[in-house]
Amino acid sequence: MRGIVLSVVLFGFGCGSLHSDTQPWKPSDVSERSALMLRQLDSLEADLHTESSEITTYGSLVDRHGHAEQVACQVTDEHVREITRLDLAQKKKREEKLKKRRAVASAGTHVGQRLASR
Repeated sequence: MRGIVLSVVLFGFGCGSLHSDTQPWKPSDVSERSALMLRQLDSLEADLHTESSEITTYGSLVDRHGHAEQVACQVTDEHVREITRLDLAQKKKREEKLKKRRAVASAGTHVGQRLASR
């Protein structure tokens, strides 16, 4: 029984497809708009993916820049400490030389006074 009903239905569809009044399928306005929206969504998705990649790249660059700034600050601090240390050492040497000169000058005036008093 099922086979007979199925045969009649298939025969009916077959006959309907042979009918000459049928027009070739063409997409409706709704189908065209839907296809356009899908293309726009694909484009938007591609743009978002590109933006996501750029954000990741910029984030990485910001992290690297921060690390480079830290290293530069450490190097600068070390240089300033070294310059300060060298400046203090140089001032100490100048003071020692000045004391020696004063001692020599003071000894020289004492010697000059002794010679003059004779």
